[in-house]
Amino acid sequence: MGYKHLKILNGGMGMASIVVAHYGIGDGDCGCFKRTRENLLHVLERMAPKFAALGIEISAEHREMEDSTENRTMHNLITLESPGEMDETSLESLLGLEVEMLPCDDGGSCRAIVMEGAKEGAKFQEVPTGLIMDGLIRASMKLLGGHHQCGSCGCCH
Repeated sequence: MGYKHLKILNGGMGMASIVVAHYGIGDGDCGCFKRTRENLLHVLERMAPKFAALGIEISAEHREMEDSTENRTMHNLITLESPGEMDETSLESLLGLEVEMLPCDDGGSCRAIVMEGAKEGAKFQEVPTGLIMDGLIRASMKLLGGHHQCGSCGCCH
């Protein structure tokens, strides 16, 4: 299941939009990247009608990068943005989480989202559907004005 630019729902004029970008080196051959992509597309396809009911259109993009040491730290990065409304923000920033680089199944290293509050600090190289959903909800609340004027998703923890 591939995507370069996939519009999950073609909404009408006046709909807010959230672009979910998934960064990868080349076609993203590592298993962690592929499973994250599958999770991302599963969430977006399942939730697009629910977000459309809120007046929000969701689209997904694969943003391919050259293989370099600098870009390696962005491999498997998920960001969310709403053109003109919300700057591109990493999923971990929206959720108030940290990132570590851990050995990957392709012999290199991959990003891992770290949940410090979880038992023994759970680390996810394959981004689970629940974290993707949480990020979408937080981004949509920012668009709809549901952040209680605090200016940060940190107050939602």
